[in-house]
Amino acid sequence: GVVPESFDFPRMCEVWIPGELEPDPTARSAHNYRVVGRLGEGVGFAQARAQMTAIMERLDKRYPDSNKDLRARLVPLQRQATATIRPTLYLLFGAVGFVLLIACVNVANLLLARTAARRTEISIRVALGAGVGRLLRQLLTESLVLSLAGGAAGLLLAVWTNDLLISLIPAPSFPVNGIPLDGRVLAFALAASVLTGLLFGLAPAWVAARLDVNEGLKNGTRSSSARGNNRLRGALVAAEMALSFVLLAGAGLTVKSLLLLQNVDPGFDPKNVVAAEMSLPSPRGYQTLLDNIKSIPGVVAAGITNTVPLTDQGANGGFEVEGGLATGNKESDYIDYTLVSEDYFRTMGMRLERGRFIETADRSQPNVAMLNEAAARRFWPHGDAIGQRIRFYGFERKPQWLTIVGILGDIRHESLGEAPSMAAYVPFYQNPEGNGGYSLMVKTAPGANAAPIIRHAIRALNSQTPIRVTSMERVASSSVATPRLRALFISLFAVFALALAAIGLYGVIANTVALRAKEIGIRLALGAEPRGVVAMLLAKALALAGVGLGIGLAASLVLGRLIRSFLFEVSPTDPGVFAALALTLAAVALLASFLPARRASRLDPAIALREE
Repeated sequence: GVVPESFDFPRMCEVWIPGELEPDPTARSAHNYRVVGRLGEGVGFAQARAQMTAIMERLDKRYPDSNKDLRARLVPLQRQATATIRPTLYLLFGAVGFVLLIACVNVANLLLARTAARRTEISIRVALGAGVGRLLRQLLTESLVLSLAGGAAGLLLAVWTNDLLISLIPAPSFPVNGIPLDGRVLAFALAASVLTGLLFGLAPAWVAARLDVNEGLKNGTRSSSARGNNRLRGALVAAEMALSFVLLAGAGLTVKSLLLLQNVDPGFDPKNVVAAEMSLPSPRGYQTLLDNIKSIPGVVAAGITNTVPLTDQGANGGFEVEGGLATGNKESDYIDYTLVSEDYFRTMGMRLERGRFIETADRSQPNVAMLNEAAARRFWPHGDAIGQRIRFYGFERKPQWLTIVGILGDIRHESLGEAPSMAAYVPFYQNPEGNGGYSLMVKTAPGANAAPIIRHAIRALNSQTPIRVTSMERVASSSVATPRLRALFISLFAVFALALAAIGLYGVIANTVALRAKEIGIRLALGAEPRGVVAMLLAKALALAGVGLGIGLAASLVLGRLIRSFLFEVSPTDPGVFAALALTLAAVALLASFLPARRASRLDPAIALREE
């Protein structure tokens, strides 16, 4: 059969074949399978969960050794498929909401200034009989037209940048082929445009409706309504500063978390190591391939494995420790089952804590295995794991007892952000099922381009086998792709929000200068120093920024708990991050207000006193 090209489940699969569920039908400890099912018509999720619970309880009673306390967990497939990226998308959606709110406040500020400039026009309209409702409709219509125009421009920009956005999202974490700009997106954009138009047009319309006609018909610029208008604009700027600080705090925490994550020791050396995923028909073919690869100039070491670190590959499941300790009924007790050739450890630069590595001589000796520190600590916390025996279920037709000969340092199998899981390393040539797909790990000298040579060597043995070659440095980078995406976008949003807040503060200080031009002229005429005028206006800007900073700091301490799960070894209330961001916000506030303040200090007193 042939499925549609769009069918992609599990991810990156191209061929589906009937599988043998359990090589050893008598074993019941390989609880590492997942079942996908479609609910029958009329069957709800709660009903299905209740049925599965009843089934698992019956198995618990029938097989107490392997199924005790084991329960099935039902998860909607869509939630499972988007589990890694969904929280990040919600976080970014919240950040976008903050930026949109800041933009609305900024536009409201600009419209307030425009309303103040139109106070004479509005007063004449009221004097000629225009009612409050008519004024509100006019001003809100203007804001809605502005918002709809901005929404249309945003949709056009979305069309242009859609492919770029898709390219930035890590494909393994986001199983979609695209983000269609369909009717749902258009409806959301329309609703957002109307809502924001009302949001940023409400304050200017409210101020215009409350305008005193007598004051509006006067020429004086120091009317009480103008002063009230400026106070409202100052409050809006403080709100912008608060929202900007919240975004800055989120960006600062995620960036610091990303930097710490990128510096995590994976437990192996990824430099100059290449992984080639491929499939050969027999173990003998892999040995021939290894011999050919090792003879190539520039190749330092090469090994075979069924699990590439930091890719969440491989298999895990139940096992039994000699002496009666049987596990596998709890997912926390699963051990990663890793097949390796002898030179794998040297290729990966893994640390030997005690005992010895797997050697070539082990091919003809009784079966052996190595454990990592996590497994040794878990099952032999007060003793030595070396010399103990263990066997695994579900990986071989006849589970064999394996003698532990060495303990390795922990490596990160799933990702840099996940704690090292328990792992066992079994000789590749001891596995009677040693065929199928494996990865060839090759360490080269610095600067050597190994990918073409590896492809040629594999194709020389089997010209039809598919090959995918990736450097381990790229694999390590991909393992933090989602945190990097998160930090990148939140940082961009935070910088944009800070720029909007700075523009808003600049506008308020500039408007203050215009309203107080006569006062400033009098001060200068009476001998005030220009730097005193600058200091006065900068103090006003810092006061607004200080109020916003205080509110933003309190909000960040509360909202920081929401992003705790996105942080790696960083407290959501990190004092160093908050102090640095507070200084940044203060510096931006000073810079934004310095230009209008400096311009005010250069006013000609004679010109200022002659105005109005």
